[in-house]
Amino acid sequence: MKEIIRRRAHELGFDECRFTSAAAPGSAEHFQDWLAKRHHGEMTWLERTALKRIDPQNVLPGARSVICLATSYVTKIPNSEFRIPNSAFVARYARFTDYH
Repeated sequence: MKEIIRRRAHELGFDECRFTSAAAPGSAEHFQDWLAKRHHGEMTWLERTALKRIDPQNVLPGARSVICLATSYVTKIPNSEFRIPNSAFVARYARFTDYH
């Protein structure tokens, strides 16, 4: 089943497709400490969604696996071709169709 999902992910344009357990990650305590120290700055959505981030069961009770997909922002097109005259560079993630 993993190979079928991985193949389909690549067909859809994802560069990587991996799988992991839906158990709470070992880094959950570190993440909570990081939030408590306010290292997330103005990204308040990280704090609002913390419970979902520290345990996938808070998102989908009974889940056994998580599928992780990735897309690389690296292109063969030089950065200079994305430069807007008299302005700044366009961020790599903003050069593609929105994945949301």
